[in-house]
Amino acid sequence: MNAHVLLDPASPASAPGPVSLADRVRQALAYPFERPDGDRLLAGDRLLAVERFDPDEPLASVVRDDVSGITARASDHLARLGEPLSRTAGFQTIIAAGSNASPRRITAKLRAKGTPPVAFFLHGVLENHAVAYSCHISSYGSIPATLTRAAGASVHVIALVLPTVALETMHESEALGRNYGYFRLGDGALLADSGVRLKRPRTYLSLRGLFAPGGSARSLEALPARSCPLPVLSQQEAVAAAAGLLGLADAVPDFLRAILLDDELRELRSRRLAELAHRPVDTTGWSRLA
Repeated sequence: MNAHVLLDPASPASAPGPVSLADRVRQALAYPFERPDGDRLLAGDRLLAVERFDPDEPLASVVRDDVSGITARASDHLARLGEPLSRTAGFQTIIAAGSNASPRRITAKLRAKGTPPVAFFLHGVLENHAVAYSCHISSYGSIPATLTRAAGASVHVIALVLPTVALETMHESEALGRNYGYFRLGDGALLADSGVRLKRPRTYLSLRGLFAPGGSARSLEALPARSCPLPVLSQQEAVAAAAGLLGLADAVPDFLRAILLDDELRELRSRRLAELAHRPVDTTGWSRLA
């Protein structure tokens, strides 16, 4: 996803919900969705290139718009593109393990609640962690991700730097207290690929535990970790494994169509998965905030 690409708010990937069931099935299997290929600022429906991020004053970061050719402060770009923020706006750094690393998904989440779609996406590496499957089925049909501690492993992540006014929307989208908890990384920092240190970042860790068919948690094929001891599954394989554990002979699309049409069935199957294939998330080094 390049800096000059325009996000299409009418597309299934960026709209609050795809218009057809077939689109929803395809979206579920596309998890964790497209990530930016460099450090970016999401400004409305635009992605701009971040040339220098300022962790102390994000709005003072130097950003380049490849369409207009303008290089300026982030605050100036946001004002020009109709998404102005107060110069005193606070920001929160959230390590994104799954769909929160996708600008299209963040656009959809924020727009659905009338929250300005503004966020920085910064690449970095998190040591001693892996991205694994959570032991539940999301509202959009995917088996979603969570970070979990994995000694010796390292995984590429996106640091999502959001205005604090967006936190309520983010918490709601993560079903805070039911599917995920909000955690802070102790006294540590995330080192971004640019060399910037992002102090005491937050993240959402699954309260549902890890999806562990056969007793072993599984990591995401789309988000491989170096030196990770966890076996790997694609999203299609994870959904198929869930259907198999539940004793269902349904093909993956049929399994997804059923749960996408019936929220109660989806929750029932999530609870049954927790009985059959649950392992706790290792939250060592994290402090729960909410």
